[in-house]
Amino acid sequence: IAYLMLNTGMISGDPEEVLDLYFRQCALRVTTQDLAVMGATLANCGINPRTQEEILGAAEVRDVLTLMMSCGMYDYAGEWSYDVGLPAKSGVSGGLIAVLPGQLSVAIWSPPLDPIGNTVRGVEACRRMSQDFGLHLFMNAATVEDVVRRTTTANLQHSLRTRNPRERDILAAEGYRIALVELQGALYFASSERMLRELDKVLEKAEFLVLDVRRLNSIDPAAERVINDYLAHKRSAGIEVSIAEINEGQTGTWTRIASSNDIRVFTTVDAALESNEEMLLESLRQPFDHTKFSLDNIDLFKGLSADQLHKLEASIHPMQFDAGERIFQRGEQGQMFFVIARGSVSVFVPGFGANDLRVGCIGPGQFFGEMAVLGDGVRSADVVADERLVCYGLTSQDLQALTAEDPVISSTILANMAREFAERVRRSNEMVSSLK
Repeated sequence: IAYLMLNTGMISGDPEEVLDLYFRQCALRVTTQDLAVMGATLANCGINPRTQEEILGAAEVRDVLTLMMSCGMYDYAGEWSYDVGLPAKSGVSGGLIAVLPGQLSVAIWSPPLDPIGNTVRGVEACRRMSQDFGLHLFMNAATVEDVVRRTTTANLQHSLRTRNPRERDILAAEGYRIALVELQGALYFASSERMLRELDKVLEKAEFLVLDVRRLNSIDPAAERVINDYLAHKRSAGIEVSIAEINEGQTGTWTRIASSNDIRVFTTVDAALESNEEMLLESLRQPFDHTKFSLDNIDLFKGLSADQLHKLEASIHPMQFDAGERIFQRGEQGQMFFVIARGSVSVFVPGFGANDLRVGCIGPGQFFGEMAVLGDGVRSADVVADERLVCYGLTSQDLQALTAEDPVISSTILANMAREFAERVRRSNEMVSSLK
């Protein structure tokens, strides 16, 4: 090029001396950080990612990237396009920038040059990165999307398990330690990197992480590698990680990630939230957590005197159920409601498919089955014991007899029941609000 310029009168003097000065001035002040910002500006459609200033228009960016792709690597441009597949420009100082539009830029400086004039190590590094992370322009034409759909915490979105007031107070105060992150779209190198940045923000306070992956469409090998390394690091730092609702097509990927990092997998987000809530409560264990509830410790009977509790005890029916045992099913006539002393039950209604849908879980100190009894109607759901269950049963006839003997007993129970109904409605409203 120098000799052509000499022949046309564009330069004068010895071309070798002119080139020596040119080569030296190429290496004076530009740093790899400068190169990275230049490349990132091209990757960001001409907008400087640091200052948000528009440096080039979209048409200019297109033209520059086209030239970089066709001749930015001198006589090596054709082979570079085939092996690496990124618009790039090298300089005789040993500098190199490569750009993947919409995703990233790579800046490298390594002075030793090959006979063509490109940085030897820079070329090899770009080749390895392109292969390892699937960066070839014609293999991955997707743009970075917001793969984090929503983030929330367990004090804002709780599990379906109905808890006693003391457990609710703990989760209201400490539920921020459990983070729920909903993912969507496709995970590849660049989008997974954006996701990990969001997770880092979430985990500044949270100690438990639930990943809802039901809306993920795909995960490529590069994203799997990045996510696996990230979760391994977080697990070693003591973060409890759970994965929920894996799509059938991604089972293998998430199974590998989960098994290599001792991560728990759940079929539903609710099951994951409930399990993490239990772990958090256990870590903040209070005396009431795993003890049998006597009548005077149950909020439904709060406000009753010792004499009234004695009368209630004579009418109430202690009962036990084994894990998996059905306590009642929909369609049955409601004649008794139950108060849990130990264990928990799950509530099921008909689902859209073949399986029933779990819509709630009720734990110690809470009651269930009251709607059919109070309304003299039939059961609207199935209730099944999750574990060995100890509970008390009270029939409508028992309640009527207690009313006749001491009206304050039934009125106190109904008032406490109404108070709990109001709390359940309030919490349901909070959950709906958190979904906005």
